[in-house]
Amino acid sequence: MALHSKVKPSNEGDRRQKLPVTECGIRVSWLLSWAKVVEQKLGPDATTADVCAKFVIPSTRSKKCRYVDIIEPVNVGAPQYFLSHTWSMRFATLMEVVAKGFGMSQTPSFGLVRATCGKIFRLND
Repeated sequence: MALHSKVKPSNEGDRRQKLPVTECGIRVSWLLSWAKVVEQKLGPDATTADVCAKFVIPSTRSKKCRYVDIIEPVNVGAPQYFLSHTWSMRFATLMEVVAKGFGMSQTPSFGLVRATCGKIFRLND
């Protein structure tokens, strides 16, 4: 899996040019698959800040777009949940919180979940 797709970002005339933030959720299954690629490249101790600095910003800097704008449209839609985290949190641990929160299994290399790591909020409750 590539870290991002070849989809044109919104500032290059993509159909999502006017996609509001209320339509910028990403599919959980895509996120967990993407996380495996990130972990292979950065290792299991990378923080969410590391992921942002080493993947998100370089992928969007020249395009001047949001990361969601370069994800295949089939994996983007109206969000149903909001995920809160700290920048110092291990990204692998955050992804385990997500996997467990949605009843999905994850590889053992994602480590143990700590009770205070991340919080998933259901939108519109």
